[in-house]
Amino acid sequence: MSAGFDEKDGPLTYPDPDDDRGLGGEFANTALELVSLGVPLFGAIKFVYSHLSIAQQNARLRTLFKDLTASLKKVEVKQRGDARGIQDLREKLESTSFKEALIVAAEQTVRASNQEQVGRFVAVLAGSLTPSQWHPPNDNVSDLIRDLSRLTEYDIKCLQVLSLAFKGLLLQHLGSPNPFLFTTNNETLDREVSKHALDREDFDAACGRLVGFGLAIEEPWPTTRTQPHSRCFRPTRRGIFLLDCLSDSA
Repeated sequence: MSAGFDEKDGPLTYPDPDDDRGLGGEFANTALELVSLGVPLFGAIKFVYSHLSIAQQNARLRTLFKDLTASLKKVEVKQRGDARGIQDLREKLESTSFKEALIVAAEQTVRASNQEQVGRFVAVLAGSLTPSQWHPPNDNVSDLIRDLSRLTEYDIKCLQVLSLAFKGLLLQHLGSPNPFLFTTNNETLDREVSKHALDREDFDAACGRLVGFGLAIEEPWPTTRTQPHSRCFRPTRRGIFLLDCLSDSA
């Protein structure tokens, strides 16, 4: 039996795909019953358990730490010659918040379905160590990594489109009191959506998800606007910070 871990209930055990008492005893009968339906269930189950095996988990964790070490060396090189910057880096690495974020990244790495996800966790960890005007001071990096683990490729693409449309505007008008700054310029977003050939309904649905993760905001239209218009979403500082982390690691 292979050991796993559940945050609520503690250690779990998984049947070994090659153990007749495990996978063979528990799932083989079900798989055989479905043979007549042409469902290759046994192979699928074996794939899942190999994915959850201790060896695979350890391999992914080794990759996480190896890539993180390489990223940290790059951060250190950028700070070379800056004694204060090096000291700040050391303090952040030793902070409780960074250690908690590293634990969350390791947990999500074990669950990750592909190596690209692991690379993104590393990017956020490394990015959190570098000062950024986009990183909200009270934001929790652990939460950002958890949110990132739940984003789809399409979600990230839609966040990139929001950034292309409005990052420049945000940069120019940080803290602007104008409540209609983004709705007034929503045609820019419409052009980006068309340029990337995105279905508007699917795009709006993905943006709704991004709002739930605190990566985007839907801006209200002025009550005086009566003609038909598309919905107006824009990235948050948190959303742009995430994209900056991912782009810096590319």
